[in-house]
Amino acid sequence: MLQATGRKGSVVVSLAAVIVIIFGMQMAKVLLVPFLIAAFLALISVRPMLWLQQKRLPNFLAALAIVSAMALILAVIGAILGSSIADFTAALPEYQARLDVIVDGAVNFFLKHVGGDQSMDSLADMVDPGWAMGLVAAILNSLKDVLTNMFLIIFMMIFMLLEASSFGTKVEAAFGRSANSLERP
Repeated sequence: MLQATGRKGSVVVSLAAVIVIIFGMQMAKVLLVPFLIAAFLALISVRPMLWLQQKRLPNFLAALAIVSAMALILAVIGAILGSSIADFTAALPEYQARLDVIVDGAVNFFLKHVGGDQSMDSLADMVDPGWAMGLVAAILNSLKDVLTNMFLIIFMMIFMLLEASSFGTKVEAAFGRSANSLERP
């Protein structure tokens, strides 16, 4: 009996810990999202940086070259997306009006040719094209927010790349064995 109570208590504590972690991640999303994007970009660019280091380019210059190229690519993509988002947001009321006309036309066509009843009229009231347009606008604005945090992302990416180049040396200094011994056989 005592053991069953201990297991239930352990499950409750585990669930509470998961809830606290999820809540903490939600509260830290302002820093967590740029950090995860920086980690993703660093993982993508670590191989070219290591290749540049093999070609006898110093660590800092290799990281700077990779980050500069990545920043240039992201700036071009950001400029294209930024102008597209601004144009879409400005034209959103027009798109919403067009979508309202299309939905009303489809419902009227269905009522006329299929012989619907009053419930079809209420269906037209339930369909809200503005919600879909608002969702698309919210997604595009969140993408714009990520692009706004680009300085923070690039800064973190530089530190991650510089650490990746010296990781093997640090493992060897800390544990007295090479970093290759940590790989799977």
